[in-house]
Amino acid sequence: MFRPRTLLTAFVCIALAAGVCACDNDKNDVPEPSGDAEILSAGTEKQAYQQNEVASQKKLGAYVDAFNLLTSTPPRNIRSTWLTLVHNFKSFRKTNNGKHELGYPRVDGLEIALNGLRAGKAIQSGSMADLDAAVDAFLVSGQKLLELENELVPYFNKGGYRRDNLAKGRAKLPEIDASFQQALADLELIGARIENYERINTELRLKNFREKGDMVMYYTEDSLLLAGDVLSVFKADDALNRAENYQRADQLAQKLEQSIEAQRQALRDSGESSSALAGVADSLTAFVGYYRELKNTRSAAEFNSAMNEYNRAARSFTQASIIPRHK
Repeated sequence: MFRPRTLLTAFVCIALAAGVCACDNDKNDVPEPSGDAEILSAGTEKQAYQQNEVASQKKLGAYVDAFNLLTSTPPRNIRSTWLTLVHNFKSFRKTNNGKHELGYPRVDGLEIALNGLRAGKAIQSGSMADLDAAVDAFLVSGQKLLELENELVPYFNKGGYRRDNLAKGRAKLPEIDASFQQALADLELIGARIENYERINTELRLKNFREKGDMVMYYTEDSLLLAGDVLSVFKADDALNRAENYQRADQLAQKLEQSIEAQRQALRDSGESSSALAGVADSLTAFVGYYRELKNTRSAAEFNSAMNEYNRAARSFTQASIIPRHK
């Protein structure tokens, strides 16, 4: 199941560029990241990424921006646009009325996202070849969606579908359907590979924060990592109904609560005043609450509420990364 959520790498690049303020905590007492959900701590992918870390971060940030644009809140992300089109065609078939008003909705930001992916692809980082390949695939399928828009929007807007009783539209529907399904599959692979490199990026950032003694950012980042790991437990189509998934998610949620409290304590210890960083903790606390409800109800609505709180925390983190930090 494709469950889009806001990815963080582009936001964190801003934080690294702005620098971080070191606190007085004893960095030797800092535990390893509690986000134990399979951090990629070794291998050729990480080594290649580290060899040209600045270019790798810039490239990954461009990909994340495009991904987030394409999977943003409905009504006009790729999936919701596809579902709207299917509904429109079925609605016309039911009425079989040449006067029935239809439109061909565009995917918000599709052309901008395609250009962003091309720009990211052009950055030479010497790493992320598997992600580049996934992007190449979507550049083909996404461009196909754009071509269909350019062909069919005038057909609908100028009333062509009424004059031919949707004959051209019906003939194109199998192609439209196949193109959207291919684009969604390609986009899902991009998201999965971005998450792999985000984890590498996160490990490097946590190491940096630990070495500088910046416990506020360390635990803020660690909390976001753990919340993302909770969401990742429920990726499969029937994941909400699997009891074993909740056993794993319970372990992560417990560590998340500990990390949230550690972040709040670090804020108090530092004397730092940041409503945005406090907002991350508040949103993730609400996230845990929705997860507890999800465990009881197995409801997609509770899962979506938890994901919304995660995205709210991510936006607060973005704000905190941009605004200078003060004590």
